[in-house]
Amino acid sequence: MELAKETLPDDYHFSHPTIKPSNILVDAVSLSLLNGSTIDFATELIGSSFRVMENPQAKGSGCGCGVSWELKE
Repeated sequence: MELAKETLPDDYHFSHPTIKPSNILVDAVSLSLLNGSTIDFATELIGSSFRVMENPQAKGSGCGCGVSWELKE
């Protein structure tokens, strides 16, 4: 994941209905890997990060930090 500086033609745009601004851009390839997931922003003493939670495309629960995961076969 990275912060986008521009919207590309194959990006899908998502936003939260009440939290503004909350723009999330997902490219077409990643969309199929994230479909059905929850994206969370966590703020902790060691830093802040976006995390993909409850991903139905993931095999198992992934690592404890919520960053890495393995695709189901």
